[in-house]
Amino acid sequence: MHSLIHALSMDSHCLTFGSFSPLSIASPMSAPASKQPTARPPIRFYSTNAPFGEFSNFADYPVVIDGLKWPTSEHYFQACKFTHEDYQERIRLARTADKAARLGRSRSVRIHRNWLKMRNDAMRRAVRAKFQQYASLQALLLSTGDATIVEHTINDSYWGDGGDGRGRNMLGRILMEVRAELALQGAAPEAPPLGGE
Repeated sequence: MHSLIHALSMDSHCLTFGSFSPLSIASPMSAPASKQPTARPPIRFYSTNAPFGEFSNFADYPVVIDGLKWPTSEHYFQACKFTHEDYQERIRLARTADKAARLGRSRSVRIHRNWLKMRNDAMRRAVRAKFQQYASLQALLLSTGDATIVEHTINDSYWGDGGDGRGRNMLGRILMEVRAELALQGAAPEAPPLGGE
């Protein structure tokens, strides 16, 4: 059966920076303690109408992936779970990201048998597309510097922090990976270009 979504696989564009950070070669005595940079506080996001709500997959930023326009990155991600093109299209046409998420949680339609192995790549692809397609989002993401980004919610301990910081925070990790990719590419102007995206 054909699929609206091209098969997900590890590709050369998936740069995984994880938690790598280069160690300073300088001696601890090289600068007075007062001159040492202070760690930035973590950036926590969840609700689309709160600070950094643009980082949520539910934020209203349509993305084009494989020639199809998805109303949000959540729509795309949820559709990736399924093998049936008709159901993928039903998710793509869902009126809201919340509706797309509810359709994506259904198990009355068959999902990919290796979905748990595919899900990080699907999320990475959705997030990367969103931040590559909007200069204002690139600027916002890069403005976070080296701060830890956390999806802060009790509702999810895989994509989020579980509300108590013990969750995997995979969405936050992927956002930080994409931020590192954009920084390496020298992406994003300081402000969105005049005339829109």
